[in-house]
Amino acid sequence: MGSEIEKRVEEKSLPWILTLFGTAVGAGILYLPLQAGISGVWAMVFLSLFILPVIYYSHTSVIRLLAVEKANLDYAGVVAHFLGRFAGLLVVAVFFLTFYAVLLSYILGLNANLGAYFVHTGIAETNWARGPFLSLAILFVFALIQMIDEKIVLAVMSFVSSVMIVFLFAISIYLIPFWNFSSFYQAPTSMGFFTDILRILPILTLSFVFFPAMSSMVTAFRRQDGWIRDEVLLKLQSIVLKTSVLLLFFVLLFVFSCLLSLTPEEFSHAIAENLNCLTILSFKEGVAPVLVNIGVMVGIAALFTSFIGVFFAVKEAGWEMLRKALHFFRRKGKQPEGSKKVQDIFLHLFIYLSLWIIAFFNPSVMDIFGLFVAPLVAIFLFILPIGILVKVKGFRIFRKLSNVLVLSVGTLLLFSYALGNLLQG
Repeated sequence: MGSEIEKRVEEKSLPWILTLFGTAVGAGILYLPLQAGISGVWAMVFLSLFILPVIYYSHTSVIRLLAVEKANLDYAGVVAHFLGRFAGLLVVAVFFLTFYAVLLSYILGLNANLGAYFVHTGIAETNWARGPFLSLAILFVFALIQMIDEKIVLAVMSFVSSVMIVFLFAISIYLIPFWNFSSFYQAPTSMGFFTDILRILPILTLSFVFFPAMSSMVTAFRRQDGWIRDEVLLKLQSIVLKTSVLLLFFVLLFVFSCLLSLTPEEFSHAIAENLNCLTILSFKEGVAPVLVNIGVMVGIAALFTSFIGVFFAVKEAGWEMLRKALHFFRRKGKQPEGSKKVQDIFLHLFIYLSLWIIAFFNPSVMDIFGLFVAPLVAIFLFILPIGILVKVKGFRIFRKLSNVLVLSVGTLLLFSYALGNLLQG
């Protein structure tokens, strides 16, 4: 019987490794080399040496959190169970803000990269991204896509994501002849090295986040009575470890390949214009002409599909936030009214109009990742799981250095990017 269970668990492992890997590899990876490029190669090397335990232990803490109860609860449900309904509502609100910030970064990226591509190919004489109409047109296209069957949209997204992963690996190898190791001969000052670490850490961490898919994975491995067997828990941790190692190889190969192929001036230009790494690589002198269009289009397609995927998450989180808020107020004696259709229209209008207005002011994609997304991710990936585990099991969990590491890094991520920018001057 035991061997049969182990066999079934083993059969489930590979699909989940690929699922978690695909969850982590999104359009955000296209911006990581930019921050590393302007910060310094030695800080990136240092962080590469210890990012694996950070990612592994933070995600396994989420697994342990989800496995604490036999009830089949998602992340927000577990938080609400241990900290109360209001805390559950706050977690959903944090989810919404996080996904919304990511959504904003993608619309800014699409606007900037399409504008640059149109100018580069001669379609437009001026950069349309600097006006309000290109972003409005992009959002209008997304609104039309909402009318298409969701299964078709998800199938197309899955295909484009697979193409992007293959292309990123291929271009990482293709760039090897362009590698220039001169940056390794430039030794940073101790303060400069520390500042570089502070600025790269949040962006690097975001490239390894795959916990949104973990609630579904834990559910798939539960026994009929709802509990997670100890051997299954070990297998889940093994899946997380294998996914983390696979991501480490893939992400670092792409990042260092870009880092050694582009100049600090090119990285600075990309950040200032909100361009992604593939766009800058495609415009680089010496790159095969066929890659110019392919690189830009794959980068834009990655932003496009990532936007759609994150939009579903924003809408779902928004709906859940409305549902929990209405339920909370009803318990307080109030009876808010409003049909589902009206609420749906309001939610869509709020998301699209607010994105368009903010996109017009063109904030920095890198600042959105570092100042908003990374601290929010730190709360529910690093800090909350440890906090709830302390509530359930007591402070003895800190006898394990891994828990100390997760909480320490999570706390650092709350202010790391802002402090790095402050020290940078």
